[in-house]
Amino acid sequence: FDMPENLTFINNSAFKNSSIRKIHFNNKIERIGKSAFQNCYQLKEITFDDFKSFEIKNKTRKMVIDKYAFENSSISNELIFPKYVESIKDYAFANCNDLNGKITIYGGKFSEGVFQNCSKVTSLEMYDGFLGPHSFNGCKCFTGPINLYYKSMIGPNAFEGFQECKFSIKISSYLGI
Repeated sequence: FDMPENLTFINNSAFKNSSIRKIHFNNKIERIGKSAFQNCYQLKEITFDDFKSFEIKNKTRKMVIDKYAFENSSISNELIFPKYVESIKDYAFANCNDLNGKITIYGGKFSEGVFQNCSKVTSLEMYDGFLGPHSFNGCKCFTGPINLYYKSMIGPNAFEGFQECKFSIKISSYLGI
């Protein structure tokens, strides 16, 4: 399902409990509302346009993904969050137990518990942004690297609950911990 070009806002609970399977978000979406895709057990793939930012009437438009937006969904693809994703609110992807592979972040603020209990996530690459408290709490399969570049910041207990994980951490300059 491709979001219509003129759509800028997805309301709270708009697709909650639906049988949608695949979504592509264009760069005109400004907000994905609270619980918009929560409990979508057939949702396997979401993708975003790969623009780092874009201009609309002399303003840079940004996207916000609200609380619980995809919680308990069955997303299984690797996720790439472009720079225009300004913030992801609490528990937006929590308990997405099929979320598999690498998560790549090009910027933005990720609030509390965003990927909590996403037990199949294997690695993280972050170029600029902030991981809030308990971001990856309960993620038990990290086997790949955690690469943090440029202005990446890690909040308290971001990786709390890692058990028997085998991974490496690569940190570049300007990192705040």
